[in-house]
Amino acid sequence: MKKYYDCFSTLQKEFLDANKVFPFKTAVHHKNSNTIWVYLKNDKLDLLLSEWTNNRNKQVV
Repeated sequence: MKKYYDCFSTLQKEFLDANKVFPFKTAVHHKNSNTIWVYLKNDKLDLLLSEWTNNRNKQVV
């Protein structure tokens, strides 16, 4: 199992920040120069990533 999670989405990073999960490292992708936020994998992060995946395509009415 991977120890790290690489986040490429600004919206996902903001969601994680709002839930008090912060990256331990910020980097620049070597191919496209976009920012990457790197998180240490843990139970809280896994739950939030599942929540993100389950809710990202739902629209607020």
